Amino acid sequence: MNIINVADIDGMEFPAGRRTRVLVGPEAPLEAERFVMGHVTIYPGGSVPVHSHQQEEVYYIAAG
Repeated sequence: MNIINVADIDGMEFPAGRRTRVLVGPEAPLEAERFVMGHVTIYPGGSVPVHSHQQEEVYYIAAG
């Protein structure tokens, strides 16, 4: 079993006001071809713009 600590993934800051850390997906710590799972922190006033991927994508909202 692979164990990944979210804090160990730098991720990317986006101008829309969020930091995204990809946990599972192409070129992620856990690779998958047709699935993406990430940890997203949306800052006050931030957002996730409408977008699309070829892979499936899942959002789990933990708070807010």
